[in-house]
Amino acid sequence: MLLVSASLLFSGCILDSQKIDDDGVVVIDGGGSDASAMSSAQVESFLNDESNMNITALAELEDMITVELYSKDLEDGELLEMTFTIGKDDISQLSNTGLAIQSGMMGLEYRVIQGASTDVNIMVGNQWFLARDLVPEYSDPFVELASEGEDDDEDDDDGLADLTPDFDAFDLDLSGMTWTVTVDIQSTQQVATSSNDTHSIMVEFLEFPPRLHQLEVNSHDGNQAMKLSIVWGDDAALSVQNNYPKTSVDIQLDEESEQGDIEGTFTCDNNYTVPWSYVNDNWDDCGDNSDEGVDDSLIPESIFKFSGKVNSDHEHEVLVGDIELRIGSEDSETEEFNYSLSMNIGEGPVNLTDAEGAWWAIEWDDFDNDGFVSEGDEYSVKTNSSSASDLEVRFYDDWSQSYEGGPLPGFEVFLLLGALVLAALRQRISL
Repeated sequence: MLLVSASLLFSGCILDSQKIDDDGVVVIDGGGSDASAMSSAQVESFLNDESNMNITALAELEDMITVELYSKDLEDGELLEMTFTIGKDDISQLSNTGLAIQSGMMGLEYRVIQGASTDVNIMVGNQWFLARDLVPEYSDPFVELASEGEDDDEDDDDGLADLTPDFDAFDLDLSGMTWTVTVDIQSTQQVATSSNDTHSIMVEFLEFPPRLHQLEVNSHDGNQAMKLSIVWGDDAALSVQNNYPKTSVDIQLDEESEQGDIEGTFTCDNNYTVPWSYVNDNWDDCGDNSDEGVDDSLIPESIFKFSGKVNSDHEHEVLVGDIELRIGSEDSETEEFNYSLSMNIGEGPVNLTDAEGAWWAIEWDDFDNDGFVSEGDEYSVKTNSSSASDLEVRFYDDWSQSYEGGPLPGFEVFLLLGALVLAALRQRISL
């Protein structure tokens, strides 16, 4: 009932039966508490107190908390909406991070719950998946977010690292605003509303003394909006489920492929020597033209190499025995990956021969010999196949029965992506 009243107040409609005192306070007596509604001055003081609004700093002191920050901007008919969610449960040693973006016809929504459990839950759209991390480690996502802020330029004061609502982006000055406050003493809910010439603002508090639970700013023209929601305590408890469909590990690799030079040199008829790459290049490099018209059977084979190294963004560690390196190409019509050569990376190195008689040397180097796919591990594929440049290397996850990649980037990349989108949206709003 109070939420309905708050909505009416937010729209500028006040019920005639409610009593409004000189401070603009509507008291809805829910049952005998001595607590009273906040005054307009107290609301302003609360919102202008940095210690109340630095959500990241507050969250670091909590065992369980979830924060959701929503932003909307409509400019030149172009709508951009973004929701960033970050939460933690220190008791269960789990974190909750989510990102949803809607821009025109394009939309995406991701969420990941992970931590001290070997089970990892990932949501894409409205579908949940089960991933795994066999060397799990819990980290407070709010501490991670704060560290991202410390790495930023000292002059960058966009409020991202502390999740502080950026009123300046709305040209919204909270000083001197008159607040209408409703209170339901039984539920400890207080709703404060105010507005100026351009924006309306609603703040919801719970508990005595009051604790911020929701803050919403809307422009009167409907083009801008910002909403901060906070869930405190047991209501923010997290858990992971192991009955979702399995999804593959996402191996973060720095990869490259290159055609190597032929080793050695070609000896010209005049005893000069030139690199083999100069032979049959339609240019007289020897000076006697002996490097042109050379029979192909006399030219040594060049080596093509695929290589990759697991980088620092890699997060979920899995058994090397669960992963298979496959070499092939994707069908342009069916998008099916057709492969003819493979190696379980826990059983290499191997030397193989393909149907055309070309040789392939495949190797996986478990950098720290821990038996897991982890940072620093490398793979190498060398071949004399003339068609190697038309092929690619992919990794198949036997545990999930699917190719690696998963539906999400690693946590560090994911957190940074959320921060970058927030920054871009704030910059756009403030233009």
